[in-house]
Amino acid sequence: MLFASSGAAPERVAVDAAVPPSLAQSCTAELQRLLQKSPAIRFACLSLTDGRPFAFAGNDETRLAPRLAAITASFLGLSESFARESQSGRCTHTTISTENGSIIVVKVAARTRGMALSIGADRYENLAMVLRRTLDAADAVAVLLDA
Repeated sequence: MLFASSGAAPERVAVDAAVPPSLAQSCTAELQRLLQKSPAIRFACLSLTDGRPFAFAGNDETRLAPRLAAITASFLGLSESFARESQSGRCTHTTISTENGSIIVVKVAARTRGMALSIGADRYENLAMVLRRTLDAADAVAVLLDA
C-alpha cells in the first residue's frame, strides 16, 4: 500500500500499490492549495468510487478521511441513481446544505480512474463559490490523474 497525506505522518490515507505515490501526493497538494485559497473550505476529500480515500486536505484527517471517502462515494452513487431514475440523465454534482455550511460532491472526469470529490465549506461561504471551486478542483485533479 502507498499513502497520501496532508499531514506529517504519511501512513494516514491508504491507496492501492498500483498508484504512484507522487500522483496521490500531487492530488493532496492540489486539495491543500484549494483550502489555502479559501479559508471557508473545511475539507476536500478525493475518493475512489469504491469508497476508499485517495487524497484528503483538512483537519482531523486520520478520523475523517476514511469516513468521508466512503460517504462521498455512496452519496455520489445514490445521486447518480436518483438522476437516472427520475430524469433519465446523469448527475453532474450534488449539493448538501446544512445548518453549518454546504457540501458539494462531484464525479471527477478522469479517463483513467473512477474518482469522486467532496468539498465542505462553512456557512459563511457563498454556495455558488463553493460549487465553482469544487468543479475547478475536480477539473484540476482530473488533469493530474490523466497525466
